[in-house]
Amino acid sequence: MADAAARAGEEVRELVETFRTLVQRSTGGLLGAFAVLTVTRLVFQTPGWVVAYLSQDAFDAGAVGDLEAYATAGVCTGTLQLVGEVAVAALTIGLLRSVRVLSVAGRRAAGGAFTILWRASRGYLATLAVCVIVSVGTAVGALFCCVGAPVALFFLLLAPYFVTARDLDLRSAVERSVESARARPAAVAVSVGALLAVAAVTFGLSAAIQSLMGSALSAAGVLVAYPLVFLLSSAALFFSLAWIGALGVSTDRAAGRQ
Repeated sequence: MADAAARAGEEVRELVETFRTLVQRSTGGLLGAFAVLTVTRLVFQTPGWVVAYLSQDAFDAGAVGDLEAYATAGVCTGTLQLVGEVAVAALTIGLLRSVRVLSVAGRRAAGGAFTILWRASRGYLATLAVCVIVSVGTAVGALFCCVGAPVALFFLLLAPYFVTARDLDLRSAVERSVESARARPAAVAVSVGALLAVAAVTFGLSAAIQSLMGSALSAAGVLVAYPLVFLLSSAALFFSLAWIGALGVSTDRAAGRQ
């Protein structure tokens, strides 16, 4: 029992140290590449914000006739947002390739922002497919019981890392992710807990911001709340990306020592 606890503590310590080192090295190319993708997401998001503002303004003014037109526009901009988020998500996960290079070989080897973006675009369809697999697996797990989503995430969390940073095919990446979860349960469990905690805090703060701004400023609050929520979610996304990368790198190191 003591040996198992010591091993679990060592797994978590190495994970946290890898994450800390990665964050220190991310200022530069990786952060620049992430910023480019964030601006791209912003381009897809902005039309929806404008329509939401106009719709709320029409509602406040009692212009019921305009609401139907804005509802149709809202469906169109919502579709645009969804397409943009999915397209950029695969590129964002593709940054894990450079996360590994950054952790193992340093900033110079990782390159600048556009080099990192080019590296992220490799195997785009495979990256997109593994994102869908993890999302669907987590959603299906959530349908069965309240702990289904964390359990699914526990076994699938590293699949995107193995597809991108290690260039494995989808089946091999999923199998390797399951093996890694069994081999390093403490590190993976802490990672799942950290990511879910960040998601919960982000969701709670986002809901609070939208509620407060909407109540205080009405239509104008939409144009204040949405950008704030976007910045908050972007920070949470970068944290999640860096943490998954750190977990993957520390897992590779542990496998190399065996």
